[in-house]
Amino acid sequence: MDRLWLFEPLREDWRELGLAVLSTFSGEAGRRLVFSFAYVATRTGHGLSITDELKQVGEAAPRFLDDVLRGVEERALRLGVVRQGGVAREVEIGGSEESYSELVAEYEIETEEDADL
Repeated sequence: MDRLWLFEPLREDWRELGLAVLSTFSGEAGRRLVFSFAYVATRTGHGLSITDELKQVGEAAPRFLDDVLRGVEERALRLGVVRQGGVAREVEIGGSEESYSELVAEYEIETEEDADL
């Protein structure tokens, strides 16, 4: 993984919408594959339901990643997945396993299932 952009989740009552964009190193030197990851989490009386989607949205040289990200943001705004004026948190991973592990540790949470163990 090269870079990751994390958008602040939108919360409405019992539902949460989230979006992240990530770039990965492609097999072609100097190119990046760009993916979007969107999810909807809904809590009901029956528990937590999560639907998600990961899709490739582009391929670009690193200098054009900001342009690709703007396109993803515009589509997400039209779909109501991100907040108007919301800014994504950009995280530089640079292929570093240590940087990735530090990021994951920031977001680790105890789930209800873990609490029962």
